[in-house]
Amino acid sequence: MLRLLVINGLENLPQELISEKISICIGCFDGLHKGHMSVVRTVIADNLLPVVLSINKSKSFRILNEQTKIERLSSAGIKAIINIDLEEIRDLSPEQFYNMLVSNLNIKRISIGYNFKFGKNAEGTPLMLREHAKKKRIKMLVSAPVLYKNTPISSTRIRTAIMTGKIYDANEMLSYPFSIDSVVRHGFERGRTIGIPTLNQFFKSGTVIPKHGVYAGTVTVENIKYKCVTNIGVRPTVNGTDANAETHIIHFGGNLYGEYISVYLIDYLRDEMHFDNLEELKDAIEYDIEKAEQIIEL
Repeated sequence: MLRLLVINGLENLPQELISEKISICIGCFDGLHKGHMSVVRTVIADNLLPVVLSINKSKSFRILNEQTKIERLSSAGIKAIINIDLEEIRDLSPEQFYNMLVSNLNIKRISIGYNFKFGKNAEGTPLMLREHAKKKRIKMLVSAPVLYKNTPISSTRIRTAIMTGKIYDANEMLSYPFSIDSVVRHGFERGRTIGIPTLNQFFKSGTVIPKHGVYAGTVTVENIKYKCVTNIGVRPTVNGTDANAETHIIHFGGNLYGEYISVYLIDYLRDEMHFDNLEELKDAIEYDIEKAEQIIEL
């Protein structure tokens, strides 16, 4: 199998997957942080097809967009991703959940994280899954927690860091910089009136929104990496109301309207502020640009 399979649900699985001997990892891989990747890496095994079963929580704020998640899993060597909505399996008993897996796939190895729970009311534990797997002679691997500042990394912890402006900590736990990924839209274009043009992006529903403020970061345009400063918030100086992201790409003068752009946040510079006039705003942004030039390494 050469191409990466992305499948929704366990019904009507393709024959090329059913016929394979499977090594599978199971979890809520919503951020693909360091803890998640420690589980994913254990699924790679000789003569077994590496598969990720991703249990998706629809009510969680997304850290990583789906396309980037697929790309990262593919780069790690995964050959198939099976997505299951938590709501579809929430009421299954641990035994029903396990039987659903082994009746649909020829599983030879299962990898999970130390805190993985499954089945109704999260009653299923790694020990319980190990006992079930032993009866079928399925090998079980349970990954230990990955720590950051002496505490296990988790998606909840990362979301909290993002929403409180601790973007450095979030990026360290993720092992990659958190990004704002969306199409560039037209704004009020006030940045151009002060000689500091910005690209405007709006947050998709269900996406975690960083703390309002100014960030130093990077943007890649046509394979060239640029430094940038990004203001996230409601733009109080110009009486804005809806939160968005406005990014000035340093030393770039092109037009990106309609382009899908990823803005990577590297460091939190300051809180969002109200200025009495556009001249004061311009002075502040120019100072932000100077700091970003010093902080960011390309």
